[in-house]
Amino acid sequence: MLNSLAWAIGVLVDGAIIGRHLGVDAMAAYGMIWPLTLIYGLIGAVFSGGSRNLYSNLAGHGRLEEANGVFTLACVAAVLLSVLAASATACFASPLAGLLGANGGNENLRPLIVLYLQGFVIGLPFDSMGRILAAYLGMDSDYRRAFAATLAMTVADIIGDFAAVYLFDGSMFLIGLTTAIGQMVYCAVLSTHFLRKKRMLHYTFRRLGGALKHFGGIISHGIPAGLTRLFGAVSSIAVNQMIAAAASSAYIAAYGIGRSLSVFVSALYLGVADTVWVLSGIYYGEEDRRALDELQTAAYRVGNILAFVVTAALLLFSRSFAGIYLDGSDAEILELASQAVRFFALSVPLYVAVYIFEDYLMGTGKLKSANLYGFFLELGAVVPVVWVMVHFFGGRGAWFEMPVSLLIMDLVSLIYIFCWREGETFRIKRKDDDLILRVRDDCRPFNLPERYAMTQQQEAAPLKNIGIRMVMKASKDVKYLSTMSTNNLIIRI
Repeated sequence: MLNSLAWAIGVLVDGAIIGRHLGVDAMAAYGMIWPLTLIYGLIGAVFSGGSRNLYSNLAGHGRLEEANGVFTLACVAAVLLSVLAASATACFASPLAGLLGANGGNENLRPLIVLYLQGFVIGLPFDSMGRILAAYLGMDSDYRRAFAATLAMTVADIIGDFAAVYLFDGSMFLIGLTTAIGQMVYCAVLSTHFLRKKRMLHYTFRRLGGALKHFGGIISHGIPAGLTRLFGAVSSIAVNQMIAAAASSAYIAAYGIGRSLSVFVSALYLGVADTVWVLSGIYYGEEDRRALDELQTAAYRVGNILAFVVTAALLLFSRSFAGIYLDGSDAEILELASQAVRFFALSVPLYVAVYIFEDYLMGTGKLKSANLYGFFLELGAVVPVVWVMVHFFGGRGAWFEMPVSLLIMDLVSLIYIFCWREGETFRIKRKDDDLILRVRDDCRPFNLPERYAMTQQQEAAPLKNIGIRMVMKASKDVKYLSTMSTNNLIIRI
């Protein structure tokens, strides 16, 4: 959740400052930038998600150095691509603004978009790096550092935004730049993880050449997360164009407010779904169906509790949440934004279900199904519904769409589960004439093969650690992985 929240906080703070201090046109321009932020986040999403699965697999097989080579490769590739993306944006900011919908009757929004992008893209390499680090720190059982990084970034962004408005000229460039500085702070705090003595994770540039063979695997495993963002970006551009053609900038601003708030709230269900992605990959690799069922049950329980609390708060205080972005002087825009917040509120429980299902598909290796589902979730079911809604209801149709398209996708997921539900396998499994025993707990880290290697040096005391010796002697193979504060032991007998 904190990984998703880190990016969302910058979006929320920027939106609030822009809406309250720079005016409706500035808020409309900021809303139009949303698709590009999805595309920028695609880099970190692909390399963090794709490399993390490979890292878990390699580490679980005891190939920790090779696993850290994969981590290093993901970081280097993400930073280089982010630098290229930032440079391209700086060179083509004006045409990009036109593509986002700043043309025709909304031409006045183009310079505002350009200024914001020029400041914002400076932080792209740090944003991508931060996404990867935050995704890995949970695997290395270092959760608190993500909270500290998020807090530091939030403070830096708030101070920077207020300084931009009250001490300087309050331009869109400075607002974008403060977000970039916040991402730098976030990445710097996360990087202090490498000062810890006890950690699995480290950079190993000497293994970078050998890790290149895994580059294709990183991309293939990360594509579903990347495609989800890409589809979302294309969908947002299409929606911007439809709203711009059918309504005034007030509707664009209201839609932007709903989107900005949704980014913040989405950290809740995206955090739950991302955990499902990580753990389902581990459990599926172990062929532990019972653990997969327990994981999904826990995810839906936690996700739905959070969702209903958030939904109730948004419905009860929709005008207050919309007022975060507005000073209250324009009653029409405040009412439009309140409507957008209420329809988003109704969609939150539906978002929980669809994203948990999509990340479960990715974690269990059903990549084609995940890609297809992501396409309809973000684009295929959205654009046609928005077109119909805007045609009948004007600009308001953009937020009427959310619960309708999500209900369609929830129905699709239920049909999929009903048709392709797999049976249960218990924690002891027979395979290839061997018995495989899986042991998992949330106690202190205990690497059995490593501890056994230490006992081998204690031949003078043959009865010491006799339990460890008995297990290792009776086993053909023992694999250990510590991730997300759990010990995972697979013993082949």
